[in-house]
Amino acid sequence: MQIRIARIERIVPESRSVKTFFFRGIGNPRPGNYLMVWIPGSGQIPLSISSFRDGICGLTVKRVGATTEAMHRLNAGDLIGITPPLGSSFSMKGNRILLVSGGIGIAPLLYLALEARALGKRVYGVFGFERGEEVIFEDVLEGLLDDLIITTDDGSYGLKGTPVDLLEDLHLRLRFDRIFSCGPEAMMKRVFDFARSRHIMAEFSLERTIRCGMGICGACVINGLRVCKEGPVFDGEALKEVWGDK
Repeated sequence: MQIRIARIERIVPESRSVKTFFFRGIGNPRPGNYLMVWIPGSGQIPLSISSFRDGICGLTVKRVGATTEAMHRLNAGDLIGITPPLGSSFSMKGNRILLVSGGIGIAPLLYLALEARALGKRVYGVFGFERGEEVIFEDVLEGLLDDLIITTDDGSYGLKGTPVDLLEDLHLRLRFDRIFSCGPEAMMKRVFDFARSRHIMAEFSLERTIRCGMGICGACVINGLRVCKEGPVFDGEALKEVWGDK
């Protein structure tokens, strides 16, 4: 796999456990693509792209393990290794789209929202977090979306509950024609069930252990689908067997 060296230009703290890293040199990604990122002295990890504008790419990274911890210790000016954009992307179909995320799953949906608005689409979003201190991107999304709702599991910010709790009411009010979702798989399975029951097309960005990024090692395979190659974005039809709808 081709690895390029990139210099971190800027780092923005989003919350106590999340930072966004900005750098150049990855080509032309699409919303939903990911990069394999190599951290000197630590290892490599797959990371979804949260923004891309004027040749500058943003990766929003939550500190959850040794490699992300090592990345959080980096500073502007430090070097990382990156691949070209990998994997499938969101289709950008639909004219009235709903974005549904949980936790750090908001990252690839931010990039999708930016591109969808540039295409003149109506974009709505409901984004869930465990606690208020984990909420990110609210300021930018308020100026971007036609309707924005934040939920927290403990009710410390926004509405108490999860994004899935609101789907029925949102559909009645907004009449969205496509759903894009990323986050915990249990949440996305419920979004999948809702979309199927209402005959709404939906796309999901899945997370699995990705080691090679080339579809060779098999670490990310689910029901014959390679998340690193055919994914990470799949439509609902492709996931029927994965989520038990035969």
